[in-house]
Amino acid sequence: MNAKILHAGLYSGRKRVVKHFHHGIELVYTVSGHCAHRTSTGLLDAFPGKIIIIPPLLQHWQIDFSEVVTLFVVFELDDNSFSQTLRVLDLCNDPMVEIWFRQLYELFEQRCIAECNKLLELLLLHLLHKEGDAPTPNEVIPQRVQQASDYIVEHFKEKISVRDVACFCKCSESYLNALFNRYYGKSVSRYITELRLSLARRLLLHSPLSTKEICDACGYSRSNYFCRIFKREHNCSPSAFRMKQNDLDYNR
Repeated sequence: MNAKILHAGLYSGRKRVVKHFHHGIELVYTVSGHCAHRTSTGLLDAFPGKIIIIPPLLQHWQIDFSEVVTLFVVFELDDNSFSQTLRVLDLCNDPMVEIWFRQLYELFEQRCIAECNKLLELLLLHLLHKEGDAPTPNEVIPQRVQQASDYIVEHFKEKISVRDVACFCKCSESYLNALFNRYYGKSVSRYITELRLSLARRLLLHSPLSTKEICDACGYSRSNYFCRIFKREHNCSPSAFRMKQNDLDYNR
């Protein structure tokens, strides 16, 4: 693998990033906040710890749902060792990835290009290893995983827990989490949380329900806990999220 860095940078703020493209592959690592990357093929959600991989020449733009910090790097490769397909990698449990992205940014700012290229190759090898731990595209999801997923989708609006899902599937919580991490790249708890927060955002933007009513509708038993989880993911309270989005829509 021979990587050649073209650009590395840091983005911080809350604004619409205009449509653009790069001549190289782009990796965008979300440090904090919630954003999404729009392309002609759809919308890719990005939360802290996720990497969006964007192919060369693909037009895309970033939509921020809160104050966002991202680190990004654009590069070229002289072979096909790293897939250029549009996708998302979830590395929220891997603290080294953020460190390497920050080091790439700092080295590029200092124009240490040779060091950037070596560190970039190390990062790409690490990502290849992580993707190798994931199932292949043709690998069939086990019936127990699909059963658990269907159960969560049907009941996440209720006050269910990981234990409830494991009991339904007749297996231990640790075993079920291991399966989810392999096939979905996240724990059962994270899977439930993302479904609940996705619903919460839709209700905040498109319904007149109060925060307490949305909390109940999303399966949370206590509104203060719901607000804490929401703020941790979006860097603002539910009511502030609703107000900011309404202001953004008005300004647009």
